[in-house]
Parts: sequence; C-alpha cells; structure tokens
Amino acid sequence: MHKEIQNSVFTHSMESSRPGKYTILLVSSGDTGAEILATTAPHAGAGPPLLPNDSSILITENAPGIITASWKPIPSQVIHGEPIAYCVSVNTQQNFASQCAAHAYRFGDVEPPLPPNAGFGFSWEKTKHKQDRASIKATRERFPGEIQYTCIEENTSYTFTDAIPGMQYFFDVYAVNTRWNSSVSYRGTHMKTATRRKTVSLKDGRVVTSYLKRTDPNKRFKYRLPRDSEELLIVLEPCYGEVSVVVTKDGASLNRTLVRDNLVTIVVRNVTKGLYTIKVKTRDYSSASFRLLVTMDPERNPYPDLPVDTGLLVLDRLVSCQSLTVAWLTTPTQQQYCVYVAKVTRRSSSSSSFSDQPHQLPTFNKCLTARHRRKAKKVACKHTAAREEASSATMETVRGLEPGEQYVLEVYAKKKGGRRVMYQRTTAMTKNSVQAEGKTTTGKPTCG
Repeated sequence: MHKEIQNSVFTHSMESSRPGKYTILLVSSGDTGAEILATTAPHAGAGPPLLPNDSSILITENAPGIITASWKPIPSQVIHGEPIAYCVSVNTQQNFASQCAAHAYRFGDVEPPLPPNAGFGFSWEKTKHKQDRASIKATRERFPGEIQYTCIEENTSYTFTDAIPGMQYFFDVYAVNTRWNSSVSYRGTHMKTATRRKTVSLKDGRVVTSYLKRTDPNKRFKYRLPRDSEELLIVLEPCYGEVSVVVTKDGASLNRTLVRDNLVTIVVRNVTKGLYTIKVKTRDYSSASFRLLVTMDPERNPYPDLPVDTGLLVLDRLVSCQSLTVAWLTTPTQQQYCVYVAKVTRRSSSSSSFSDQPHQLPTFNKCLTARHRRKAKKVACKHTAAREEASSATMETVRGLEPGEQYVLEVYAKKKGGRRVMYQRTTAMTKNSVQAEGKTTTGKPTCG
C-alpha cells in the first residue's frame, strides 16, 4: 500500500481506510530501533509537532569557546499554546535525524530484540537467528564530553559555552510535544568554531571558557576598563587542573594567585582607566580548563559566595544502612544549596569516566553541572537566609539508599539568577545491615 525509505521522522496517513488488520514492516541495513505511533485520530494532536516553514538552525554567535544557536518556534505552540519543549544535541561527530537517535547515542540503548516467531521453522532460519543474536550489541553510554544533550523547555535559543576553538560541532534541535512525548527534528547544522586569538578580549560581566594544553599552556586575556573604579572583580572557576593567574597593567604586576580546586575571586581596588592583562598558565605543563569573568560591577557577578573550605563532611555517627548525612559550610549570603547523590556501580568504579571518579583529574570536569550527568539524582535543595555571622554549617540527610553501597555526594551552591558551583565532592558507604548499627538479628541480615 505504501513504501517509504527514511532515516528521520516521517508521517504517513490514509484518509479513507477499510476496517481490518494493517501490517507495518520495518527493514534496516543495520542494528537500530524505532518508535512508532499509530492512531485513528490524527487530528487529536498525538502526532509529531508541525515544523515552521523555515526549520533551519541559525548560528547567531560563533566566538572562541562560545556558540549560540536559535530557531523559529513551533507554530502550534505560538497559536494554540501546545506544550512544546526543545531539546538540543551538540557533538563533534555527526548530526542525528531524530531525538531518539541522539538520546540513544548519549545515554546508550539496549540491544534490539529479534522477533520471537519469525520465519517458518527451517534449520537455516534458526542458524541465521543465532548469528543475528551474536552480532547484535547494545549501544554504550557516551560521556558528556562526547555529546551534550539537554532540554531547555520553551526557549528557542541555546548557548554552548564549552566549545573548543577550531573544532567542528554538529547542532540538532528537537521539538517535543510533552503531552504525547512525540517529537520532530529541525534541520541540523554544523560549523567550525572560531580560532582563539593570541590575546582574547573580555567583555564586562561575560563568562568565557578556556582550555590549556600541554603544547599551549598559556592564555592571555585583555580587559579595557572604561573609567576609574573602586574595584575590579576577576573570578576564575577551575574546571580541572591547576593554573596560576597574573594580573598586570602597563607591565606592572597587580596580583598573582594559584588556583587549584576552588572558585577564586580576585579584587583589585582603586583601579584606574586603561588596559588590563590577565595571564593564565598551567602548572607543570599539564592540561587544564577554566572559566573567567571580569567586571567592575559586583552586581554582574553570577557566581555564588563560597566559604574558604568547600569540603563535604559525612557524619559517621549518622551513617546507617539506608541513609547518609552530609554537612558543609555556608556563607552569610542568601543563596540556594542543592544536594545530589549517585551510586558507584562496579562498572563505573573500574572505568575512567569522570561521572563516578571524584578524584581523577583532569578527566573530572567540575564545570559540568549535575544535570549533565544522568546518574546524579537531586536529593534536596534549601535556601539560606542572609545573616551577620561569617559562616556556619548546615547538613542534609540522604535517605532511601541501599545497604553496603558506595555513593558519590555533591553539593552545588547558586545565588538567584546566577551560576551553579560545586563544592568538593566526596564518597561514602552505607552500612551493610542493622548489625553494623549495634543491633542483633537472626537469619539473613536485613536493614531495619
């Protein structure tokens, strides 16, 4: 009745159909999966959203380390208020023609099952089925560094701030009807990011991301102060690796700082109009990555206020077989703190993946927030009120854990409208059973 050859989302409809059983046969040149929606009410909105006439993705900014893409909204979202969310895929390998393809590439997918009763029972068919089962493999999960997949609700623009200069990136956008979980793909695009100049100009209040390699361990930034000011704020957020920062003006050194694991804020007071140079260098010619912000207005600083000690402390006396209690220091600034937890599996504990290896640098990128790591689960968020004392401690109990398992604990701080910054993560293990808590049981140990 109808034949279609496609590698993307498509729709086929028949206006007048006789009652009966209809068969859909899918043939693929390789291992793959597909999502199928069949309905007798196509006008009910259950199908994929309709794209605008211009379904292209426009690159509106291509600066060193930054790519901004925008696209036109789904017409039914604008006219009828249809619940549409947009998901974005960014990688250096290829475009993906559908949302499920990008999702499977990022998070992995199970091996496709073979039909249980295919064929007529001939011996050669059984041999062929055995060969097919042996050749089918599950799709492995990729690291966030290989592909970034994120959903941004109703926004029609997205800024990618972790781009490597001179690298080619592929952008895809998918419109998802959140009511029916059906999706459609915009026309994907690709571009080569701008090559970083020897000296990078900084704009007031804009955060830039930079990378340092063993072959290129230095970066120079310049910032032109338009007028005299009481202070100049320089914030450096380390992603991985150790770097040293030197601030100069007219050849005179104003500040030298070594940045290791924590967010560092440099305040240069009573500054005069002119050109300031910021030199960032790796230690021992190792690779490193960081984010940098310069501003003369403290209100434009998006980063939270962190204590000197950003370590997490697991309270041993409150460890049980189903819960862990973590404590950390807070600051007088009013801001939000969120706790995340992820179980360390056997596979992840022996892998080099940064998502479960808290102390292996530089593979662990602190600038990737918990939402980029599917294994990290948000436990709770709390707000602290502004107060006069210098610092105090707060704690949170993580419940519903499994006995005798190791977990990674993370805490993120964020002020209103700002960026999230992570404390130093830590690991802890729950107790095996109630016997570890000084109680006695009979038979198989259980968690009380």
